[in-house]
Amino acid sequence: YGMDVYGAEIGDRAVAEACRYLQKYLQMGKYKHSLKTERVSGAGKTFTAERRHLELARGREEAKRGEYRIFEMVAGNSCYVNQFYKKSYFDFLVGDLPYGVQHGNVTNEGQTKLSRSPAALLQACLTAWRDVLKTGGVLALAWNVNVLPREAAERILESAGFTVLHGGVYERFQHRVDQSILRDLVLARK
Repeated sequence: YGMDVYGAEIGDRAVAEACRYLQKYLQMGKYKHSLKTERVSGAGKTFTAERRHLELARGREEAKRGEYRIFEMVAGNSCYVNQFYKKSYFDFLVGDLPYGVQHGNVTNEGQTKLSRSPAALLQACLTAWRDVLKTGGVLALAWNVNVLPREAAERILESAGFTVLHGGVYERFQHRVDQSILRDLVLARK
């Protein structure tokens, strides 16, 4: 679709596997591409991350014209996304919060065990997410309402300065994944 795509994931392994898979796909499809990897750290080493930056073109002609798309993933904590990217950089942010069943979340570098609270993750990340989202941009989040009721998620978003989109289709996303996961989606505008 001609879009540049960026992502942040706490797990180094997940990022490495995603980039490896995409590279193999591009090689098989004979796309022109290049991959650069760099280490990123915060002031005073408050955090460390690894950025994998992939540029790709559909073929030789696009490459000659310099028509490259970007696929980039950062293996790092989403709480620092505003230190990975410039202010008002994105039109749309999409997140899938840990469901608190099998997967948890990390909200700070010194944390020794996973949290099962998507509320804590939201509160830790929303300032950074808001910083990198353009005015009028939309944040879309999926999560398990069994561990964070929709009303509580909406309050957290609104207290961070987002406008939750209500009514009609915006409230018909909820669906059962399994016995312990009732997934919902919320969209909120900056």
